[in-house]
Amino acid sequence: MKIDAKELITQDRLDIVAYMKYVEYKEKNYSLSFIKSICIAVYKLITPEEEFPFERYNTLIESIQLNGVDESAFSDGAFAVAVAAYHNLMIPVSILDNQNVRYDAAYFKEKSLNEDYLDFLITEYIRIKSDLFIVLVWPFGNFQKNQNVYYEQFNLISKIIYEKKFNLSYNGLVNLCLQVYNKSIRLKILEKRHLVTREKALECIDWNKPVTAIIIECQQGSDTVIKTKEEIRKIIKRNVMHSSAYANVMHATDNSDETLQVARVIFHKNSREVLNYIKPFIYFDFYKKIRDFYVTLEDNNLTVEDFALDCSRGLYEPYTKEKIEFITVSDPNTARKAENTMFVCNQADIAHYAKAPEEILFNPDNYFVFNEVKFIALSEDEKEHFHADNQTFYSKLFNKFIFLLAQTLRYIWETKLWVRNLFINLLRLTRTYNLIRKMVNKIRSA
Repeated sequence: MKIDAKELITQDRLDIVAYMKYVEYKEKNYSLSFIKSICIAVYKLITPEEEFPFERYNTLIESIQLNGVDESAFSDGAFAVAVAAYHNLMIPVSILDNQNVRYDAAYFKEKSLNEDYLDFLITEYIRIKSDLFIVLVWPFGNFQKNQNVYYEQFNLISKIIYEKKFNLSYNGLVNLCLQVYNKSIRLKILEKRHLVTREKALECIDWNKPVTAIIIECQQGSDTVIKTKEEIRKIIKRNVMHSSAYANVMHATDNSDETLQVARVIFHKNSREVLNYIKPFIYFDFYKKIRDFYVTLEDNNLTVEDFALDCSRGLYEPYTKEKIEFITVSDPNTARKAENTMFVCNQADIAHYAKAPEEILFNPDNYFVFNEVKFIALSEDEKEHFHADNQTFYSKLFNKFIFLLAQTLRYIWETKLWVRNLFINLLRLTRTYNLIRKMVNKIRSA
């Protein structure tokens, strides 16, 4: 009896994710330096007395490519599963006898695996699985205070795989909301989208509280996640003064594509970092070009992951070049499909980057993601220049002002609702509600 090797890649075996990515990088002739460092770190935490056996693993990869997974591969169970999973092979079910171990996110957190490595493994695990959802508890949702509610409700329908907290300024929250709600804010006029996004971020903000991301594995599907999300909102609504704003405590992804889209941002250090500093709504023409590039890739069935724009500065300051340059690992004919009057491939001058395209595109240290598109990461000097403004006293004062504004607006809205409900109750008590309502409707229709 045989089983699909990918079924053995579970939340308890994140080590296999690392080994499978090594196979992918090796098969596609990508630079192996980054993925090797992850494999070494993961293997060391599982087998401290041994070095990672790259020579043995390379031999196993070649053997499975030629012969499939036979009895000789069983001694290297995790390695064999990783290679078979990458090649979509079936493996004997007897190999399960060697898989009763647990190397999940909690294990690697406890063993102090580099956080960037663990985030990478989590993102790649999301890429493999279709029943994962990301729940974002906004600062207003106060995860620290209400965590028992979140845990209790989500444990009823799912397994909680991973949890991560990170702090964002108001600008960072705006830029995250722009990407998280990218599909739901369906505005044809892009100029209006920033108003909706800023309003949403204002509703979600709270002073000195982090965004909390929770990954859940729910085999019952998105409808169950949505129902649980609403149940949590109802519970929290009873516990917060601003009950009218309870819908702004959290957001949950609806499907595997959206889960991966959000994961590529929040579980990637560079992509999280730039959220606080970039200004896409100030340089709006440039922002629209980014969207056009993404649409061009999609329309031509090109893999977004294989392209990176060389125009990161355009998210911080006016972009002056006539065309936006990009790099890719695709062949020249494929690259030309992404070119038009606004975009040009810069492969001819690749020496300018001092790194091979695959090293830039597939080493997370060398790029960041915004609006689903990769950008070549800023140099350290550029970061120091563009990110300095947000460390000033005035920037911190602005964020405090935004929080106070959000609080004030919540109180005003809550007061308006209270007065409205009081007035309606008085009308009903005096039995004049229906009469007043008819009069108001007549005035409106006049």
